Amino acid sequence: MKRSIRNLALGVWAVVGTPLFFWAFVYIAYQNFYLLLLRTSSPKSVLDGTIWVVFGLCLVSGVLALFSLPFPKRWFRVSAVVLYLVAMSGVLLVGGLFAACVGGGCV
Repeated sequence: MKRSIRNLALGVWAVVGTPLFFWAFVYIAYQNFYLLLLRTSSPKSVLDGTIWVVFGLCLVSGVLALFSLPFPKRWFRVSAVVLYLVAMSGVLLVGGLFAACVGGGCV
């Protein structure tokens, strides 16, 4: 029972938690962009760098969660991870762009 709950939690994090976390981060980052503008001389570069780091960390955490799930064959696990990276990158980028626009980051 504990193993199935763990697997469910890992799968939910990989598919739902990762994009929600990234989109929330981007939205909050662009909401607070003007506070950052007052504190630093070049806030755009700081914000862009931070967003790419969080993008990478979200992808890595999703890959690790997916890789921790039990798959019957090794090739299936590797295929799932590669497919996840391609699909989730697109989901994060499109959703992140939308969250940035809603947060006031679109010019």
